[in-house]
Amino acid sequence: MNAPNANDSSVRSVRLLTIGVIMTISIYGLMNCYQGVVLNNVVESYKLTGGLQGLMPSLTNIGAVIAFLSAPLLQGRIKKTSLMLLGAGIIVLSFFLLGAGRVVAALVFASLLTGIGFGWVDANCNAVMVDLHHDDSVKYLGFLHGGFGVGALIAP
Repeated sequence: MNAPNANDSSVRSVRLLTIGVIMTISIYGLMNCYQGVVLNNVVESYKLTGGLQGLMPSLTNIGAVIAFLSAPLLQGRIKKTSLMLLGAGIIVLSFFLLGAGRVVAALVFASLLTGIGFGWVDANCNAVMVDLHHDDSVKYLGFLHGGFGVGALIAP
């Protein structure tokens, strides 16, 4: 008699976590596109020239590579959902540093953090979705990437 309720609770938990992961990746898509707007303003405000203009986007990409290399090592030790939330927190911190930074070195460090946060969110959202919907992962990964597209579409 209690088994169906436990199953209903489990199904509801999976559904809520799925919605949360899709919302997280949508916000990631928004922030990923918003970063281009922010970095253009930073280049303009600091009058960066030459190679310095590409330093921050390059460090964002380096941070993403660091995240993608470290995510599999950390996923066995830390829950994927915790890493996903840690990545989201790093993104928030990095955007705060981008807004509050007055020194180019702080902005460069914030760009590296942005890449790490982006990479951890991306890698762990995909991993969590596959774990939740192993038998139907293709469909749910499609929803996940559609959520990223919606976030990117509404970006400035």
